[in-house]
Amino acid sequence: MQVFQCSLETLSGAMQPASKNAPALAAASSVAKSPAVTPKSAVQILSSTLARTFNGKPVPSRACNNGLLYYRIEGKNEHRGSTHVSWTRMVRVFVYDEIIELVKDHYYEARVNGSFAATPFTLRNGSIQVYQSGFSLAISTDFGLLVTYDAYSYVSISVPYDYFNATCGLCGNFNLHPEDDFRSPSGEVLSSDVDFANSWQVQSDTDPECHNVRCAGLACAVCTTDEMTLYGDSNHCGILEDVLGPFANCHSVHAPQTYKENCVYDLCLGGGYQPILCQALNVYATQCQQQGVRLEIQCPEHSHFEPQGTGCPATCSNPSAPTNCPLPSQESCICDPGYILSAGECVPEANCGCSFEGFYYSEGQSVVLDGDCGRRCECSSMLMTCHQHHCGPAEVCGVHGGVRGCRPISYATCLVEDLGSYHTFDGLSFRYQGACGLTLARVMGLSLLPHFVLTVEKVPRGHQEFSRVLKFEAEGIQVSIEMEEGSNVKVDGQMVGLPVSVGSGQIRIYHSGVRGFVLETTFGVTVRADWPHIIRITAPGTYSGTLGGLCGNLNGDISDEFYTPDGVLLNDTQLFADSWRDGSLSAHCVDPLDSWEPGHYQNSSQFIEHCSIMAKHDGPFAECSRAIDPQQRIIDCVQLLEQTQGAKEALCEALRGYTLLCQQNGIAVEEWRSATHCDPTCPANSHYEVCGTSCPASCPSLSFPFQCTLQCQEGCQCNDGNVLNGDRCVPPTGCGCYHSGRYRQAGERFWHGEECQFLCVCDGITGNVHCTPSSCSEEEVCHVLDGEYGCHPRPRASCSASGDPHYKSFDGTYFDFQGTCRYVLATVCNDSTGLPHFQVDARNEPWHGLPVSITVEVFVNVSGHLVHMSQDMNGHSTVEIDGETRNLPLLLDSGRVSVYSSAQYIFVSTDFGFSVSYGGSWTLNIIVPAEYSGATCGICGNFNGQSNDDFITPSGDVVRSADQFGASWKVEDELPCNDGCGNNCPLCQDQTTARSLCEIIRSSEGPFSFCHVYVDPQAYFDDCVFDVCLSGNLNDVLCRSIQTYVSACQSNNAVIYPWRESASCCK
Repeated sequence: MQVFQCSLETLSGAMQPASKNAPALAAASSVAKSPAVTPKSAVQILSSTLARTFNGKPVPSRACNNGLLYYRIEGKNEHRGSTHVSWTRMVRVFVYDEIIELVKDHYYEARVNGSFAATPFTLRNGSIQVYQSGFSLAISTDFGLLVTYDAYSYVSISVPYDYFNATCGLCGNFNLHPEDDFRSPSGEVLSSDVDFANSWQVQSDTDPECHNVRCAGLACAVCTTDEMTLYGDSNHCGILEDVLGPFANCHSVHAPQTYKENCVYDLCLGGGYQPILCQALNVYATQCQQQGVRLEIQCPEHSHFEPQGTGCPATCSNPSAPTNCPLPSQESCICDPGYILSAGECVPEANCGCSFEGFYYSEGQSVVLDGDCGRRCECSSMLMTCHQHHCGPAEVCGVHGGVRGCRPISYATCLVEDLGSYHTFDGLSFRYQGACGLTLARVMGLSLLPHFVLTVEKVPRGHQEFSRVLKFEAEGIQVSIEMEEGSNVKVDGQMVGLPVSVGSGQIRIYHSGVRGFVLETTFGVTVRADWPHIIRITAPGTYSGTLGGLCGNLNGDISDEFYTPDGVLLNDTQLFADSWRDGSLSAHCVDPLDSWEPGHYQNSSQFIEHCSIMAKHDGPFAECSRAIDPQQRIIDCVQLLEQTQGAKEALCEALRGYTLLCQQNGIAVEEWRSATHCDPTCPANSHYEVCGTSCPASCPSLSFPFQCTLQCQEGCQCNDGNVLNGDRCVPPTGCGCYHSGRYRQAGERFWHGEECQFLCVCDGITGNVHCTPSSCSEEEVCHVLDGEYGCHPRPRASCSASGDPHYKSFDGTYFDFQGTCRYVLATVCNDSTGLPHFQVDARNEPWHGLPVSITVEVFVNVSGHLVHMSQDMNGHSTVEIDGETRNLPLLLDSGRVSVYSSAQYIFVSTDFGFSVSYGGSWTLNIIVPAEYSGATCGICGNFNGQSNDDFITPSGDVVRSADQFGASWKVEDELPCNDGCGNNCPLCQDQTTARSLCEIIRSSEGPFSFCHVYVDPQAYFDDCVFDVCLSGNLNDVLCRSIQTYVSACQSNNAVIYPWRESASCCK
């Protein structure tokens, strides 16, 4: 059958201009009869809104008033990093009173009357068929219309010959006369392709990013001679014309010259971005394959290439499709034996989903059906089970993002501004400063709604600086975002790049600009932060009365905002806010800028004048000041200037904060930076705009990843031809890869799989991720370390003895043993490992005449030397090497072993990672490297990662008693001793004073509060109470007990604040 085709290229045609409007591609009038199968004409839209009409003229379409069945086809375009060109992101087909949409990146589903449905499916008793055809989705009708879209940019429209001279739109009138193709809706033939394209703009397109054509054809390109030469060579677009290349067999069927020119044009506009080249080559390959020309194809998982594959592949909804296939054989990817197509993927035949009421649903898929959302159905084991469903009182049934469900009727917003201003969901405003951690909003009680917790924290960087971290927890996922320039984003502790989609798409995070980000959820909660000014939290009305935190309870009543976590209603702002803090409020978390006394600064009147620009009736904020009272912002602005001695940057940031507040409320702000001398400083490849997009083109898709509903914002925008890569603007060639819902930088190597089964690398040239099977070595373990998931060296282990004495094994078992003999703490028990041998013994003696003990001597046997460390009751230390008293420092075994002192500690350190530190009778610490895992024994345990088998005796028995275990490791000695106090260990009856003194260790407002997340303070607190109480509350014992916890914190690089003065401990 003869085919007439109109093809639209979203970067590689010849004439279609660079508009982002939704143009009418093709249309026809409707009539009740169905035409017979006749020859067709086709339009191609290849890749950059360049079209080739039905008549062959390079420039989408409808049938116009000729008694034929009506159809209408619209194409929605977008920019991808360059405003000189647009790409097709959606194709909408109106036919038989149905609306079918093919959407970018939705490769295996189409949107039907607003809701997505998996292909294949039919409508109107088979009059419309929607299915996968090769690498494209296809819509065909019983009267011969065929529309295909590759879910990226390539569109093809075919119509039967019955529509000769009956079509209109960008695809032309199909009368075989190309010279009159540029006919407007009014019938006028235009000479300008720009005017022609603009005339077919769909008037109902309300996209704020929509604008008319800016340039046309090659006038949009900025190709230099060198670029044309480069992109035209055989390593780029020239491969299309290579007589010895992979496309040579097609040259006699489709002349490659135009395709090559379009390809060069695309690459010029795309900055040489490799995926654009691949797309341009694929357009030509598709045309060749339609004519039976064989070209090699790479197939997805569980499928293979067949040069004469069926045109009707077996699917779960139609497994016998190949048997009665009316389509000719074609090159295609066919599922491997035992697999079948399910929603575009090859799955085991036993894993098919459900065909239900004309549509197909994948295994495990849950959907809400009916116009009133009256049923919730789930596909399980090929059976669809439905239950009654209804929307709540604050919801309405509707379709959002192609999915039907109950949607909130209303939303409320809470604002947190930089200087401690809070504006609750219900509209109450108050001020509060200082806390380290604050709960902004969380679900209270047993609500059936999705639970979430939003907190903001100050995390110390040293003793003076802080970074602010926003944390969002929901559906078992924790997101942590550092609100600084170049902000770090972590998901469940793992560092990720933006954009990112986690929790099966329930949470999405993306940049809204160089200095801002947005977190969206499928349950309606949205967080937008513009560093360092505003955190904007939006929650749906369905959460009415269920929330708590500084943002209030969202019940519409501002009189009851101040509820504590315990449900007590307060009338004091300070007490209310204090109740929602987590961690310290003390001076550790107060910025220097928080301490401000108004009226004690020179130039205050001048500062007021500068800041009052926000309230000027004829100023740049005039419209906003009438809607949002600027007086509190002016006070904040003056405060900033006084605290910073009038720094210009402080004024500029204060005005920027008010600007963002105005714009986020949809209020325009005029240009203000020139009058205030706040010249913006933008990073490379970017420029300033007073009202720029909040949905910038970004890597990896070169377009905004989700539907944008954000207001414009002032700030830096990427230059034309550049896209946002994190917080930098780069050309498309600087983009990386999108893999498993996360963005990876070009060249980034990373581990993938639950047990690090694959080592992957992002190919920055192609935008693809290549993974190879791999695994961690025996010296490594797969886990997250410092935000990076992958194979990391097994962690070293430490064992400690402190106080009288309290032991912590290599595997983290805490226990007390009061023996007064010499014992083996740690040694190498598996000589077959070939590891360097060591042994550490300790001798204990009674403490202050009580039936408890302290460590008074330590013996380290390593590298053929015996290091003997001891300390007398007056705190004087002695070190003997091989029986001879020596001064420190010194080196042993040609430098393999070093013995030295630092502060109150004596250290024995080796070149293979084993070390011992002895702080006298109160502290002993042993560190062994990861290689000794499972190879140690003694009181410190076997270092196998299992704490339940630490009490292993030399004979290999596991015992339960700490006394029996400790005694088994006794070293025979001539000195009299005993193996613990057994049931006669002393007890301290009144621990009140000791507990009060030791509370500094675990106090959430104390100097160690930031260490608690790294080292659990409870065991150290308990040991402190025991020792201090037995000593009669001696200050020296208290200080030594606290020092033990300090040492543990320092080993974990935790921030601690001065403590000796508050604990009355002199250095």
